[in-house]
Amino acid sequence: MRRILLLALLCACTKQAPTFELRPVSQRELATAPKPSALVQPDPNLRVQIAERAHLQGKLRALALTDISARPDAAIASADALLSDAAASDEAKRSALEVLGGIDAPAAARALAKRVDIQTSHEPWIRASAAFELGRQSFDGIVPEMCAQLKYETDGETVVWIAALLAKHKNFCGLDGLRVLALRGLTPEVQDHARGMLAQLATDAGFADSDALYAAWNSADPGHTLPREEPSPELRAEIWRRIAALGVFDLKLVDDARFVLSRSPVWVVEMLTQALHEDAPHLRTCVAQSLERMGARASSACPALVQALEEPRMAPAVATALAAIGCAEALEPLVRCTQAGHDAELRHAAARALGVLGSQRSIDTLSELLAKADTADLRQTAAEALVGLGKGELGAQLLIECLTRPGADHDTAEAALERWLALGTDTQLLDAWRALAGDPNSTPTVAQAAERHKARAALLSKSK
Repeated sequence: MRRILLLALLCACTKQAPTFELRPVSQRELATAPKPSALVQPDPNLRVQIAERAHLQGKLRALALTDISARPDAAIASADALLSDAAASDEAKRSALEVLGGIDAPAAARALAKRVDIQTSHEPWIRASAAFELGRQSFDGIVPEMCAQLKYETDGETVVWIAALLAKHKNFCGLDGLRVLALRGLTPEVQDHARGMLAQLATDAGFADSDALYAAWNSADPGHTLPREEPSPELRAEIWRRIAALGVFDLKLVDDARFVLSRSPVWVVEMLTQALHEDAPHLRTCVAQSLERMGARASSACPALVQALEEPRMAPAVATALAAIGCAEALEPLVRCTQAGHDAELRHAAARALGVLGSQRSIDTLSELLAKADTADLRQTAAEALVGLGKGELGAQLLIECLTRPGADHDTAEAALERWLALGTDTQLLDAWRALAGDPNSTPTVAQAAERHKARAALLSKSK
């Protein structure tokens, strides 16, 4: 009996801590997600009516829309087919867009969204008109697709209408594009339209001006000042599809998915934290990167990200995300991740993260790494991180040596030293440093870069 008890105690003492759970998260969610219904066949007669409507005006044009919309599914399919006809006139296509905008249905919204895609519609007026008509729709399932178009759209008017559509569904990622257009739109009309839309969106959202709205969107918004909208099951399914796309081999699709997820409202954070447990290593790493790019808006993910440091294959990306989001509770876990025994990539990522998070604890840890780290690479990383904390002088000598030392990362040492000089008061030294930059309009050769590093190292050594 005593032997049995001893064995039980031994098993209890040697039991391993639970590992970070992995499972096919998005695959399971998508298995039960709603699927878009298939379009019915176009009706040739309705297509003719849509084209003929282009020649009507006023009440007659509106009455024709009412008649055509009496059979919504067939009208949507017919209008979509007309828009795909290269021989159709611009007037007929405009009528088709208005027909789709006048039928508030998911199929109509999807047909319009297809015409906003710059790869489908090469004429800017079609993209702008389709985006405008989408603003009349209530279906939110096209929001991720429209967000993705902001990455590629070149027409100012289209950007304005996409931003308005997204804001209607409480996604304010279009503010970036509007702010650029308000300052540097190609025409005064586009600039004025962007300014007007910025003011309108701020008013609709309950903010004094667009700057206040922009600041709230890019913050943790602890007071819940931003208006929120409960996403439909279709929109949630679209977000899960973007999460699943993070695991594909097509890098463009991965980057597009990361773009959409990082520019989504805060309700997406809960889905992304679930996806940290995806069983595909590359996918969950991209999830951490999406949260990183959300910045402070992803603050609710901090506890889950701290836990995710336990998963070694994505831990470096998680450390970077914790810093970008500003997770104060991650400070001590990140300090532990810099210690010997952890993976080298994680130690470097954690050291860089401490340089972003700040605090005296970060300075002390990085100073200790600078003095006693068991690898030269980690000492260099610590020196570079101290620059971000305003303590660049502590590691400046090491960074000067790294400019020319074989095996060191010369480029990151150079960038850190320039930041340090820019933060200082010796403007003459900074000017002399920048004078050694070389021709800004040409890419230096390896030999030219080495000469620049050597000259800059000599400059700083001489100044000490």
